Amino acid sequence: MFCEYPALIDYIKNDDALIATLSKIFETIRTASGTIFQDYDSELIDELGQQYYFEKRDRPLKTLYAHKCKGVDWTTASQAESLFSHVGKVAYSRYGENWERVYSAYFSAEYNPLENYDMEQVRTPELNTNTKAKRKQETTVNTSGSTSIVPFNETQPTLTGQTSGDSVTTEDNTKNEIETDTNETGTDTLTRHGNIGVTTSQQMLQSELDLRKLDFIKMIFRDIDRVMFRNYCGRGEFWPL
Repeated sequence: MFCEYPALIDYIKNDDALIATLSKIFETIRTASGTIFQDYDSELIDELGQQYYFEKRDRPLKTLYAHKCKGVDWTTASQAESLFSHVGKVAYSRYGENWERVYSAYFSAEYNPLENYDMEQVRTPELNTNTKAKRKQETTVNTSGSTSIVPFNETQPTLTGQTSGDSVTTEDNTKNEIETDTNETGTDTLTRHGNIGVTTSQQMLQSELDLRKLDFIKMIFRDIDRVMFRNYCGRGEFWPL
């Protein structure tokens, strides 16, 4: 298929040694990420480079990368490796954060596909309750009285004795005060999970099956395409990016 823009195949020409240099794209991403492709050995990284080349070799290069390719001495593998290392660096700088988030959610997060509710509530009280009851009493008692008798053959009583006085009772406040301290510390953890009922288990399982259709490698390939390639050839041919 004729295209007025150069493609990778015009420079690499299916040379195995040059095809191998495309692995530098993915080595660079692995190094920059620290997460993505960490479980890939050199054989799998090489496989990614070869797969990418044979899927994309006919794609028209963007003007910038057509210019960069023209400046490469393709008889020297080190120059090709330098170019593709740069491509990996640019791709990661643009899309790396998205890749990391998708990778974390897709491969690292633990979840139950048949649950749509997972909550953990942690309560760490640091409470101090002080209760103090005070009792203070002061009582005054006044006493007074007199005694008298009526003598024999008399009609008027005769005073024989008289008493008077005050009595004061006081309670000491310090001895009649009750004080209570209550301290509450520690951690309570409440965990709830399951299906809150807005979605059936069958619907959640179907969502899980749809989610697993995502091809993470294809997503990275597509974003690298956006860095290097045009999606229009100039003669009516289009490629999705």
